[in-house]
Amino acid sequence: MVTIRDSILLPVNDDSIVQAVEYSLATHFKDNLRHRDNAVRLDSMIRGKIGELALRHWLEHNDIIIIDNNTTSDVFTPDTDLRIQSSTVLSCEIKTSLIPDSWYSLEKTLQKADIKIIKREKSILDISNNIHVQLFFNFYRDKRDRWLRSLNISQNNITADEIIDTLNIPLYKNQTFFVAWIDTLTLSEQLQSMAQPIWTYGKREFWKCNIQTQSKCPRNLIHYIKEYS
Repeated sequence: MVTIRDSILLPVNDDSIVQAVEYSLATHFKDNLRHRDNAVRLDSMIRGKIGELALRHWLEHNDIIIIDNNTTSDVFTPDTDLRIQSSTVLSCEIKTSLIPDSWYSLEKTLQKADIKIIKREKSILDISNNIHVQLFFNFYRDKRDRWLRSLNISQNNITADEIIDTLNIPLYKNQTFFVAWIDTLTLSEQLQSMAQPIWTYGKREFWKCNIQTQSKCPRNLIHYIKEYS
């Protein structure tokens, strides 16, 4: 069982913040979950890239070799963020979330939330990524979204420095938590035993994987990658 004590605070440096903002400004972002304000959508994309970079640095710090990411290769599926060297190449998706306001805390969120694995396949046997990682930023989602909507910003003719200051992106530096992960084989076995293996949010369906009861402890990911066969 995964608890709040298992969560790992991932360091985020200034270079990662700049890189995440510049990437997000340069990328046409399609809002595929729900209709969102410009600032909310941009913040979500920046947050996703910050999470990817933070996890990548943590993996490399633990002697894991990253082959490439979704900005340096055209062989990636929509949800693949990293390709990792093991006994074979492992594909990893990273999902980032904020805390639902009504759940009050990260600890409560881990009890109630799932790893966010979008259902793109008809069969659970066709899930493409080997590893699914969930990160949380320790901020309330609705509260953050309301504040972002009040900014009324446009993505046109705005610089990275202006975005960093206006959206107060440095807030994420000490609030990025790696809370859980699951490998696809274990996920498939769990889903096959469920009467209803799907949940929905916005425009999307997701495969069920409760963080507390069905996912794996963050610190075990390194061993999984190094011992994969």
